[in-house]
Amino acid sequence: MPKISGKGSFSDRPPVPSIEENPCQRKITIVIPDSYVSSGKTPKKIYDAGTIELSGKFKGEERDCLN
Repeated sequence: MPKISGKGSFSDRPPVPSIEENPCQRKITIVIPDSYVSSGKTPKKIYDAGTIELSGKFKGEERDCLN
């Protein structure tokens, strides 16, 4: 099962969640529009990324074996 994670910070950079499928294999990122970003534990608006097909290769896809 893929793991979705994200980090927040106080900067001008938009938050970008990471989707990791089978750790140490593939890592892709999806940019979330600023209008869906809020502070606090409860989101004000929920972003629907739809269905993400993981069988192909994504632009900027990486492999991460250190985490």
